[in-house]
Amino acid sequence: MPDGATKNGERRKRRDPNETKRDTFLRLAETRLKAIQDKLRILTNLANVYSYEFKESDIDKLFKEIDESVRGARKEFESALKHKKKMLNRQRKQ
Repeated sequence: MPDGATKNGERRKRRDPNETKRDTFLRLAETRLKAIQDKLRILTNLANVYSYEFKESDIDKLFKEIDESVRGARKEFESALKHKKKMLNRQRKQ
């Protein structure tokens, strides 16, 4: 791996001490979303019927897996947000 790169291809950036957690989230979310979009674009290349042969069941299986991955990721975010709200409510009560 080249110096400064991570295994998922992101460039490692020294954390700016003035960068908030929100700023870090937004910066990383943009990079990671772009990487997902690039991978989906590459996956879409498989739709070329002149180069590949596939059945409707192949498409269904492929998108079922993608949908499950997206639902799992969303569930993680929702769970984290719910946990954060509980923690904030506990702190307010003290």
